[in-house]
Amino acid sequence: MSREQLTDQQAEQGTAAPGTATAELTYGLPAPLYAQVKSLRYGDAEGLASLLAAHQEFSRNLLGVASSHVGLAAVKRAMAMTQHNAVGRPGALTQQQMGPGGEFELEGSAPAAKPAVGRPGALTQQQMGPGGEFELEGSAPAAKPAVGGPGALTQQQIGPGGEFELEGSAPAVKPAVGRPGALTQQQIGPGGEFELEGSAPAKPAVVRPGALTQQQIGPGGEFELEGSAPARPAVGRPGALTQQQIGPGGEFELEGSAPAKPAAEPAWAAGARRYNEAHAELVSEFNELTQGSCRGAGGQLDPQAVARWQRQHGVDADGKVGPHTLAAARHVQAKAGPAGVQADARIPV
Repeated sequence: MSREQLTDQQAEQGTAAPGTATAELTYGLPAPLYAQVKSLRYGDAEGLASLLAAHQEFSRNLLGVASSHVGLAAVKRAMAMTQHNAVGRPGALTQQQMGPGGEFELEGSAPAAKPAVGRPGALTQQQMGPGGEFELEGSAPAAKPAVGGPGALTQQQIGPGGEFELEGSAPAVKPAVGRPGALTQQQIGPGGEFELEGSAPAKPAVVRPGALTQQQIGPGGEFELEGSAPARPAVGRPGALTQQQIGPGGEFELEGSAPAKPAAEPAWAAGARRYNEAHAELVSEFNELTQGSCRGAGGQLDPQAVARWQRQHGVDADGKVGPHTLAAARHVQAKAGPAGVQADARIPV
């Protein structure tokens, strides 16, 4: 619709409906004026500018209704056409409404260097800055977010591995120990949950809470380090392996261990050995009942092992398998359950 056609239409409607000012309003506009806005073509900035000039008291409602019909670009051009006459006129748009960040900002307006802090309705720095609700196009990303500012991202969120990690962020060489949310030495060290690639294996602190013990990372430990040199465990330390366990024939015998020369038997052991050889039938049943736990390296009954078993079960520790020792073995077996031997068998004399 051209300016001339719009003027003629306004004149006709003015004569046909002299009571426009008091007529029923539609979206805050008189019905005839609302119809004129609806008849504008998309992009008709000149037609909208004519309506703004003729009906300045309805400028806000005119712009609100026209924006969906002529487009925001046409609305901004129409506002620019009437800007020089609009300032100070009753019902005219204010400088804040037409300026940068205003409700009806003019296209091409220079962005304000800094919004007025504290002005009613003014946008805050967070709203217009990078990541804000009304971020300005082309805003340079801030080098570092304001720590402690309301809604600001923390260093952990934008740092390497954070929820909003910045592209190209250099990985931190070492996290700050003690900082809230920082990884501990255990988590990033060898074997930790977040082990760093290429980390050199280090000896963990023995006394630090949660640290692995020497037994756990040493040979045979639960977390044995690959390539660890076998070492002799500390004798007497809680949880340490005994000499019998790591020696030849022991439960944790070290590979390549040289067979040790057996220690000389005590004097009583020779007599116990002769007694046991003379009572082979008792020894045979004792071995059955104890699953051969007192046999030595050569498969023969060891008097010293028998003496240890006797001490554990309340029998005189003389190393001899006699009627009382056999009765104790039967009692232990009966408590553990039947294993092919009657618990109430007669004790030989």
